[in-house]
Amino acid sequence: MSNFPEVDTIVISTKASIMPRIIPEIEKVARPGTRIISCQNGLGNEDFLAETFGPDNVLRIVVNYAGGLVDNGKIWMSFFNPPNYIGAVTDAGEPLARQMAEMMTEAGLDTQFTTDIKKYEWEKVILNAALSPVCALTRKPMKDMMDFEITEELVEELLREGIQVAEAAGVTFDEGFFEHCVQYLKKAGYHKTSMHQDIERGAPTEIDWINGQVVKHGRIHGVKTPYNFAITALIKGLEMESKAPKEH
Repeated sequence: MSNFPEVDTIVISTKASIMPRIIPEIEKVARPGTRIISCQNGLGNEDFLAETFGPDNVLRIVVNYAGGLVDNGKIWMSFFNPPNYIGAVTDAGEPLARQMAEMMTEAGLDTQFTTDIKKYEWEKVILNAALSPVCALTRKPMKDMMDFEITEELVEELLREGIQVAEAAGVTFDEGFFEHCVQYLKKAGYHKTSMHQDIERGAPTEIDWINGQVVKHGRIHGVKTPYNFAITALIKGLEMESKAPKEH
């Protein structure tokens, strides 16, 4: 018998990298039919959750804002490029997804329901993969990297690879999507990405769920991803614990 109260809806906003560790804890409070809502970075998070909680019970939110905790009850929002998007893995979750979209919009976070959440997952992953690890590797905020010619060029190459892989996977983007991505990232301001913060804290990053997914799907669909592979390898190198002998 669990000592935790059972609940009907659970929102997961933790790092995708620690999701496998928290699923056993979620199972302690989830009753049959409990809805699980993922609002994390990454591609395929809802499919991973559906393996445990069932596809009818899982929803996915793609958020387009960022910020940080300033004090108790005070949050600084560094940018918001509305709208957010919410969808369900199956039709069974659509009524709740529509309700959540209305609630978030009424709260001032413009959110739209969609039946094609995968498209918006890919859009967010492409954006994150292009700039977040570059900021983590250089320890610089987003605006600095988009204002510096050589790093902006790197970001653009990462964007192109991500778009090619997504299109090979069957995603259709609106005309001018590449330029939209560039302008979206230019509006980010002096925001320190979560991956940058992870590296500073010595915490595991979400690289496997972001650039790693671009590489994975590139291999599945026969699209070469040298930029995303290199970025993934470098971040993984930063994460690893050195085996070099300690100096005495």
